[in-house]
Parts: sequence; structure tokens; C-alpha cells
Amino acid sequence: MNVTVFCFFASYVVAFAAESARLVRGWAALRVVVLGFIAAGVFAHTLFLLRQSSEAGLPPLLSSAQDWILVLAWVMSVAGLVLALLDDRPAIGIFLIPTVLLLIGASLLTAGPTPSSTEYELTLATKRWAILHAALILFGIAAVLGGLASSLMYLAQHRRLKSKRLTPASDMAMFSLEQLARWNRYAMISAVILLALGLAAGAALGAVSERVTALSWFDPLVLAGSAGWVGLTGFLLWLLRSGSDMSGRIIATRTVLVCGLLLVTIVGVQVLAGGRVSLSGWHS
Repeated sequence: MNVTVFCFFASYVVAFAAESARLVRGWAALRVVVLGFIAAGVFAHTLFLLRQSSEAGLPPLLSSAQDWILVLAWVMSVAGLVLALLDDRPAIGIFLIPTVLLLIGASLLTAGPTPSSTEYELTLATKRWAILHAALILFGIAAVLGGLASSLMYLAQHRRLKSKRLTPASDMAMFSLEQLARWNRYAMISAVILLALGLAAGAALGAVSERVTALSWFDPLVLAGSAGWVGLTGFLLWLLRSGSDMSGRIIATRTVLVCGLLLVTIVGVQVLAGGRVSLSGWHS
């Protein structure tokens, strides 16, 4: 169990390097290397989270801001591994693995003392609502990351087709524009629903927890999450209303901007709330 963040971070870096070489050179044999190092990273990542949970006496979703972000990175890495097993196109790893690496990097900025369950003495009801709240928000953010990745893939494929840089290797590396646009729409719908449920679970958590006061609703993470959800919902309504009237490239570009801003806001506030420059609030 002597696993550090560097262990799985290095595994993902090697997987990304092998995936990049496979995309550029078209070496099919490197797929085994990519899958092997992603799987090794997921294994070490899992052991690290289990150790953190054991030391804190809390699930990783509740133990610290760092562990919450690392769980999000773990979800994205598992999703990348599953997708890579189902489809051998290098585009999956090229766009998903950097997301995992950035999340791990963000988690290091939140490194601080890990709380214990005895410190907070959570009741069973509070613990259940807290886990549900944290999990729904996490999967909502994962859907946002999925939308961001599919939009970036759309822009890359659109540029490649427009410049007519078509080769047999690159043609097998990317998905169709129609498929990517459909994934983007599904990701945005899922993100809005999951984040709405997560915010509702957070309100329920406030109702059952004795530690919540009226000032808790002005917590930086509550304000950032609520504002982000409102903005994302407005974007989804615009997306659904635009239909076929708007070009796919414009939709993908705006999706990148909206999702990127939302991630910077929420993850950034999470870093400040759980890191060395601490924001005062209930979450911190």
C-alpha cells in the first residue's frame, strides 16, 4: 500500500506518450502498451484512494478536497480504460488522459491535513446525504468533462476534414462529426440533471445537518456550484433551441468555453477551499 500520487500519475503519462506515438506513427502494437499502463494507473489510483479512506475513516468523497478531485480523476481514467477496450481509436486516450493528468495536478494544490470521521462525528443521515451530494456533483462534473472532450474532438475532426488532411491512419483515429455532436448533447443533458440532483441533495444535507447555519448557503462552493449550474442550464436551453440552425463548429466552440469556465470555477474554488489558501466556508 506504499502507493503515491506519482505512481499512477507516471503511468498515465506513459500511456499518453504511447497513445500519441500510436496516433502519429500508426503503430497498432502500442495499443497493448496504452491499455497496460492505463490499467496499471487505475490499479495504483484505486489503492491510493483506499488507503486515504482507511486513514481518514471516511469515504474518499468526504475525506478531503484532494481526495474528491482524485476520485473524479479516477472516474475519468476508468471511463477512458473502458472506452479504449471497446474502441481502439487513439482519439479516446489523446483527449481523456490529459484531463486525468490535469485533475491530478489540481488535487496536489489542495494537499493539506486529512480530517477524520471522529473530528466531525457525522450522523448516519448526514453521512448518507453527504455521500449522495458529493457523488452526484462528481458525476455531473464528469459529464461536463465528457462534453468538453467530445467538443474538442469535434473541433479537431472538423479542422482535419476542412484542411483535407486525410490519411488511412488519421481516418481511423477520429469519430464522425455526427457522433461527436450527439455525445456532446447527451453529456450536457446528463450534466444539468446530475448537478441539479446534486444541488438538491446538498439542500437536503443542510436540512438534516446540525452544523449548517444560514451563513452556510453563502459558502463559496455553494455559490459557485449554483451559478455554474444556472449558466450550464441556460447553455443547454440555447443548445436545444438552436437545433440545426447553428453550425456544429460554433456549438462545439461554445461548449468548450462554457464547460471550461465551469470547470475552472468549481475546481478552482475547490482548490482554494481545501488548499493552503483556504476560503472560509462550510465545505472547507
